[in-house]
Amino acid sequence: RHKEQFIRHWLSPAERDAVRLACRGFDNATIAKILHKSEQTVANQLHTVYEKLREWLEYPDTSVDRSVLIAQFAPYFAQMNEIEKEGGHVRH
Repeated sequence: RHKEQFIRHWLSPAERDAVRLACRGFDNATIAKILHKSEQTVANQLHTVYEKLREWLEYPDTSVDRSVLIAQFAPYFAQMNEIEKEGGHVRH
């Protein structure tokens, strides 16, 4: 539940999209193509997400990067994918 709160309440819809794709293993260039944005926009959005995640995790003196993001949220998005495949509805 806490991860869902972070995703739903701390991130903008655009940031959620970028995180979802990053957690699926896509690099910034691929995410940019999928979302029809510039690679720099995706990089900026993910940088903002890393800062928000650092605050949410209460890691004031530790940097948060893509590996931390994926470790925290890849299982969450994988579970949401399974629910969608089974015909369930996921609200974000």
